[in-house]
Amino acid sequence: MSKMKKLLQADLSSVIVPLIVIFVLLLATSPGFLSAYNMYSVFQSVPIFIIVGLAQMTVLSLGQMNLAVGSIGVLSSVVFGAAMQVLGLPTMVCVIAACLAGIVQGLVQGLMITKTGINPFIISLALLSLYKGLAVVLTKGQPFSQLADGFKAFGNARLTSFFPATVLVAVVISIVIFILIRYRKLGKKLLACGANQSAAVYSGVNYTRTVIIAHCLSGALCAIAAILQVSRFGSVQLSIGDDWMLTSFVVPVLGGTLLSGGKVNVIGTFLGGILMVLINNAIVLWGVSSYATNAAVGLILLMAYEVDRMRKRMMLKQATVFVEKKEGK
Repeated sequence: MSKMKKLLQADLSSVIVPLIVIFVLLLATSPGFLSAYNMYSVFQSVPIFIIVGLAQMTVLSLGQMNLAVGSIGVLSSVVFGAAMQVLGLPTMVCVIAACLAGIVQGLVQGLMITKTGINPFIISLALLSLYKGLAVVLTKGQPFSQLADGFKAFGNARLTSFFPATVLVAVVISIVIFILIRYRKLGKKLLACGANQSAAVYSGVNYTRTVIIAHCLSGALCAIAAILQVSRFGSVQLSIGDDWMLTSFVVPVLGGTLLSGGKVNVIGTFLGGILMVLINNAIVLWGVSSYATNAAVGLILLMAYEVDRMRKRMMLKQATVFVEKKEGK
């Protein structure tokens, strides 16, 4: 029992335990799980899940949410596709244009949240439809498929027989976000605003600017995830980001990020992205209907939240007991 309590108290317990369990189950039940073909397919999806999770995590640090992650991604990818196919711009310029599009979309969201007083949930829900609608209008429902060969090759390049080159992008971005959250002033401001907005403002934090920067960063990360997905499939499609919203919450919450704000875990989010891909892979290998994926993700989110709630309650109880003992002395 004491070992279980220690496990629940660990920040990463809500992601490490199911990660081990699903890995062992796949080893035991699916002979082809560790094949080069399957593992490469698994790790192709990992970078996108991780980066989308980080995009949501930056906003969750404030105690807010970004329901428009998928729509920001698809509109950014449309900007990328138009810049490359219509304007014939170099790949790096197209990447920068897409990232700027993501930042602008995040800026609009941040400004609306801080300037209008409308609930952030309503704003992100409205922008979800707006951005997706703009993507449809701009493309007229047609994909951009005339992309540079080198760009498409990168999406399917391999470091080894198991690992695609895109994994490096996710690792680098995770390191950058980790440094930003742990060691830079912006990270401390984000967590301070999420933990207690009033106290953060009284301590000199510019709440408006912090919120806007968080949403701009989230938008940029959505754009990068979309670019990786375009590179992988070789075309800009309007289906990009359709399945990101629920996953974007599950990945960071499994890793120890609080929905109420004030606490995030970049390493946990990284592992949460791997876990979600393994779960999707298990559904395929076990022959479960693909329609069960969303149900499984929703169930996992509820379980992760419950584990987190149990952990907080246990730690609060221990802190109370400690204080009572100190006062008794």
